[in-house]
Amino acid sequence: MKILNIKKGRKSRRFDKKKLMKLVLTIGIIILAISACMYIGNKNVRDFMNKYILKKDVTENDLAIIPINLEGNKNIYSYYKYITTLENNILSNYTSSGKKESEVKLDINNPMYESNNQFLIVAEKDGNKIALVSGEKIFWEKEIEGNISKIHVNRNGYSAISVTGTTYKTVIIVFDQNGKELFKTYLSNTLVVDLDIANDNKSLAFMELNTTGTVVQSYVKIISIEKAKKSPSDAIEYTYTAETDELIINIKYQDKNKLFMICNNGIKLLEEETVEKVVDFSNKSIKFSDIELNNHYYQIVEETTSLLKTESTVKFKNVVSEKESVYILSGTVKKVYSYGEIIAVNLGSEVYFINTNGWLVKKYTSTQEVQKIVICNNLAGIVYRDKIELINL
Repeated sequence: MKILNIKKGRKSRRFDKKKLMKLVLTIGIIILAISACMYIGNKNVRDFMNKYILKKDVTENDLAIIPINLEGNKNIYSYYKYITTLENNILSNYTSSGKKESEVKLDINNPMYESNNQFLIVAEKDGNKIALVSGEKIFWEKEIEGNISKIHVNRNGYSAISVTGTTYKTVIIVFDQNGKELFKTYLSNTLVVDLDIANDNKSLAFMELNTTGTVVQSYVKIISIEKAKKSPSDAIEYTYTAETDELIINIKYQDKNKLFMICNNGIKLLEEETVEKVVDFSNKSIKFSDIELNNHYYQIVEETTSLLKTESTVKFKNVVSEKESVYILSGTVKKVYSYGEIIAVNLGSEVYFINTNGWLVKKYTSTQEVQKIVICNNLAGIVYRDKIELINL
């Protein structure tokens, strides 16, 4: 009897792992592309993914906290990667877990703050003490003649302060990162309202008010820091005089020495002695606008879409690339906080954290009205009377 070999003539089939991996990868890319398109193009899908997949929704009492007593500690701030409190002359730095990472003894009462990058400058409001801090390190401390009225630090640690209460109306003092005094500028008749040092440490801009005449007049002046080291009186390179009925409120340098000014009638860009209005506040739908973000300014336009519904459109513009981004939310905005590349839009019991690309980073929901928010790099704090709730951004 012959036994037939049924395998004869058949080709062996080998399992091809590489082809399977390529197929799985291709299918995965297609699914991701479809999901991304739906996320971008469909608000309902985006809201669903933000809440259930990306976990961007967070709620009160479900977060790490820093216990506080707000009655005895109203000095709560943020900078770099820390939420910071100053109480009983101790500056405490807390991380995103609520753990105290470091503390610094700082003999300053009635403090005023400003931060930039890893630096925090703290001074006595209308007093004479000032210090530059980073983490657990005090870069320098000083006592100044006169009363400190305004402070500023740039991202490299260069600082500027304005002082009143001397024989001059105002004195501006500029320091390097190590506290070395670079120069003083004396103003006989004007008050300094704002100061800003360019990111390349080469220019100081200050905004001043002249109240000696019948009409209050505001100016922005730009000083060359290199020239001022040799002769401060000859260092002013440019002066912008506000228009009639125009009041300058705030100034800020962005990259490439673009100087932005917030005025009562809009936002203006001062670049190479050319002034351009980039936002016009005559549009009554603009409810909020600011220049404090990194290389961006924003405006929030509010529109009533129905009898009981209000829609707020957040518009960002990159001042270097001129790229625009938009985020739309439902509700009336009560207050806005900004830091770096994030704004916190407070609607009362809801807070939307939105980045300059126009994307939602986190949404916070509370059972009570949110009164105060502090923001730093990748971290925000919701301040209540007895605690600070921490949100990782």
